[in-house]
Amino acid sequence: MTMVVGICSEDPELYLVLAHILQGEGYESRLIADIREIQEAAEEASIEVIILDCRPENKLAAAYISFKRERSFSIPTIAFIKPGAEHQYFELLRSGIEACLVRPLVPAQFLDLLRGTVKNGKAKGASESGERICYQDLEMHLKDLRVFRSGEEVYLKPISFNLLRHLLENPNKVVSRTELIRAAWPSNVYVGDRTVDVHMSQLRKSLKSSNAAELIRTVRLGGYALRMGDNAPTK
Repeated sequence: MTMVVGICSEDPELYLVLAHILQGEGYESRLIADIREIQEAAEEASIEVIILDCRPENKLAAAYISFKRERSFSIPTIAFIKPGAEHQYFELLRSGIEACLVRPLVPAQFLDLLRGTVKNGKAKGASESGERICYQDLEMHLKDLRVFRSGEEVYLKPISFNLLRHLLENPNKVVSRTELIRAAWPSNVYVGDRTVDVHMSQLRKSLKSSNAAELIRTVRLGGYALRMGDNAPTK
């Protein structure tokens, strides 16, 4: 089945360019007018990835952030933002969006990020079989891209899943932000240290429950590491 990518934009020229790029890679595109149509598409499960064309004049970023706060929403999303829009960039990341790309559009960069999003964001799997990593009360299913803590499933975005996986695969090590960037993001996407910190904060919140201890610790000037416990990780 052809994967459908929803493009939320008021710019017909951008839509036609993206549709042409996507068609060449075997994807189908669908024009989405606004947040209301995103909600309808999510409810109908008619699209599998969303592209947001965020510009100061269309206020799409603010509408999307508000939408994410009010509703449970799991469709992987990539936002295009203009250079210098740092506040918008970090607000989008804090909302749980998968990635932001700074204009101008670079087709190879866009496709690389899209492929990574599609690969890591595929539905949280049907079967629980496959290779696992266990650490204390956490269990990660590598094949199905699922995470459980104290028996409860934790839903992670693709970047968060990659970050957690790298920490679990290096349990006795302080992992630098540079190393986490290499492990979790496509190689041709620029990511700064502050972006890593935003995603790690989101990951911690996702893993935290009322009775669960903090699993990840920050190492000053070093990066991040797993909190030491009685159980070593196993596969």
